[in-house]
Amino acid sequence: MAKSPTTLKKGDNLPARGRSAKTLILEMMREESLIGLNPKSTKEQAEKLFLKHIAARAFNPEDPTSGMCLSLLTNKGWPNLKPSNETVEFEFDKQALPHIQASQVMHAAANGFIPPDIANTFIQSIKAMIDIEEYTSLKDRIEKLEELLNK
Repeated sequence: MAKSPTTLKKGDNLPARGRSAKTLILEMMREESLIGLNPKSTKEQAEKLFLKHIAARAFNPEDPTSGMCLSLLTNKGWPNLKPSNETVEFEFDKQALPHIQASQVMHAAANGFIPPDIANTFIQSIKAMIDIEEYTSLKDRIEKLEELLNK
């Protein structure tokens, strides 16, 4: 394949990639919002002043950056909500053998007591518990064999 004059080679000195438009806008807003801030002001006071400035711009329909400002406020002001499932109740014998527990879960899903995705989570959890138990058992057995061999 022929190399064109624009082909990059190892060791080429490329100019640093510039900052994004969003970064430049945010830097400008930060500078704008901190004008007149006392040099002895705390970091908290500076952050409050910046957020106040962002909020004023976010709720100004004439400001072309209002959408970005509103997004910034919601993303930085509140943590992202993680989806969580509601608590479910169904008959489950924690002393039963794993295959019986899995059967109980399937029965609960089939009868509409729990949604299928939650049933899958239960089944995967039962399987993980079996795997942990097997690993622990094998580890103990290997340690006992090593102990016997080292005598």
